[in-house]
Amino acid sequence: MRIKGILSIGLLLVVALGFAWVPEARGFGCQASGSLPIFPSDGTDCPNALHLNDEIDILVTATNSSSSVPPGTNVPAKLANVCVGGTNNGAACTQSTDCNSLVCGAAVVYTLACTDTTCAAELPGVLTFVPVNANGCVSNHPNVVSCSLNLDDPTGNTVDIRVDASGVPLAAGALNFPIATIRAKATAEVPFSMANPCGQFGTRADTSGNSIVTTDANCSAVATGGAQGSSNLFLPQPTATPTPTATVTATPTPTATETPTPTPTATETATPTVTVTPTPTPTATETATPTATETATPTPTETATPTETPTATITVTPTETPTATRTQTPTPTPTASTPPPGRHYQCYEVHQGPQNRRQVTLADLFSDGTVTVGRAKRICNPADKRDEDPDAPSDVNHLLSYEISQAGFVPVKGLHVVNQFQDAVITLARPDYMMVPSAKDLTATPPLLPPAINHFKCYTIERSRFRASDIKVDDQFGTLNVDIKRPVRFCAAADKNGEGIVDPSANLTCYHVRQASGPRFRGPAGGIFTTNQFGSAAFRVFGPRELCVPTQILNPTP
Repeated sequence: MRIKGILSIGLLLVVALGFAWVPEARGFGCQASGSLPIFPSDGTDCPNALHLNDEIDILVTATNSSSSVPPGTNVPAKLANVCVGGTNNGAACTQSTDCNSLVCGAAVVYTLACTDTTCAAELPGVLTFVPVNANGCVSNHPNVVSCSLNLDDPTGNTVDIRVDASGVPLAAGALNFPIATIRAKATAEVPFSMANPCGQFGTRADTSGNSIVTTDANCSAVATGGAQGSSNLFLPQPTATPTPTATVTATPTPTATETPTPTPTATETATPTVTVTPTPTPTATETATPTATETATPTPTETATPTETPTATITVTPTETPTATRTQTPTPTPTASTPPPGRHYQCYEVHQGPQNRRQVTLADLFSDGTVTVGRAKRICNPADKRDEDPDAPSDVNHLLSYEISQAGFVPVKGLHVVNQFQDAVITLARPDYMMVPSAKDLTATPPLLPPAINHFKCYTIERSRFRASDIKVDDQFGTLNVDIKRPVRFCAAADKNGEGIVDPSANLTCYHVRQASGPRFRGPAGGIFTTNQFGSAAFRVFGPRELCVPTQILNPTP
């Protein structure tokens, strides 16, 4: 079982609902509305899909789009529980007795699984709510009272997030303000078809009626409105996973090359006598042993009387290449010996509101052309893995990863790469991230740094496997011990807008990680500030997501 941290989703569909507002007597009123962006963890695309028994932490946030009319300036609001039905429908409440209908709707109702993001048809049992801590929430705003299953839903497919009488205050224009994080476990397969081979399904968050309530003094009458948000996740059937095992079982085939041909060549006339009459006990015991390659060394000791022939038998045994090929096929042997030079990076999830999309040209070994750059998703700190690079935490050159999309990319198959963890052949499915050299500071906006490290173009890795446990990593946020779950993307040195590449041999493989031990990472309390060629920004930092490892490409043109 593995618990996945919170990762902002590329397929996020945020929907602002309609609103109700009451104009003031002087023709100046307010309208209330918002949205509920959802930030699930891995499982947001097919290569990073959830699997049965995975646990996923889901963050529900609120965006306040309430405004005054006219002139339409943003106004503060709050997220509240409200009565559903009855004569006081829409009134704030904390319990059922507050409502004439005896129904106090939760501020947010989260639907765990649906056939799509509209939730026209639910998929109960795909995700199962896992209560955490005393109030059921993994984490929550101080005014959130509880996270619990909706008792009125017999399928157990909805989770109520309830608040206290004060509600959760939302500043004017607040973006992605954290409400609560809930935990769910993948417990059933998702129906899939040729059109949906990855098992895609939807999740959704809604308010109970008019749970967005304006609180600005400019609103002569309280205006109320609703909010919703949705996302996509993937849960493939486990039948897809045995394919990697075929490659493992194929490796014993080199034993077939362990043919008895060396025994005839080593003995000129003795071999006919052995094959015809295997009954003599001295020769029978010796010929039975040649099936193991190690017993080839005793044979020269018995034929040591002729001085010339032992040298011949000794030269025969080194030419038995099967032993050499068998030692090359296991991945650990080459990876442990000569790791490629370069710096490791520990990457953390960051959240930021909507951002202007931009286009850049990006060229590497595998593709070139125009890519569309979206939101920032990761801050990657220079890292000291297992005390191999103690200077790394003081390095000022960081990487900020942005979502990218590129039309017409053809997957790259058969790419042979090697690093400290793996000697592997991988498939690059599609471009997904662009890593941009960046300055980072915890207290103020840093100045722009001169280019000292590469831009990287990152591709999702299709169905590759590797695991490792309890790896110590030090960076500017402190010390972490992480478990590696699998390789998720390969990042190639790239030329952005014709600016060149600092080090063409510096490439990275990024492995999905989970914190293994120690106090749970919370991120800097005040967030971080970054500056790069795209400008300056501020982010909240969430848990560790990937460890990026220097990697060498052995066949640049597979």
